Amino acid sequence: MELFCERRPELIDTTAKVQAVQRRPQIHPEPVLEPDSVADGAGVSLYGTVLNGAGRLRMWYQAWPKNWQGGNADYVGYAESEDGITWNKPNLGLVDFGGADNNLV
Repeated sequence: MELFCERRPELIDTTAKVQAVQRRPQIHPEPVLEPDSVADGAGVSLYGTVLNGAGRLRMWYQAWPKNWQGGNADYVGYAESEDGITWNKPNLGLVDFGGADNNLV
């Protein structure tokens, strides 16, 4: 699967089954994902992916831990939503983060 950020005529011409569609984004006035745990308490950044599947949106995002002291933060958090506005961060139990419940992947 390849995601298109721009029109790619060389791919469209060769497959004849690809259609590039770009829609105007709708900007929500308030943040839809905020730092609220030990794993992402210093901040969240959607330098990641949102996919729609199985009737819900799934987001992978960069998580900045509460005790972050600067430098790289190599943590990826996971959240899911039914409407793209209200996001749930389920406890996944995949990454040991000082024994704390977290949604890190």
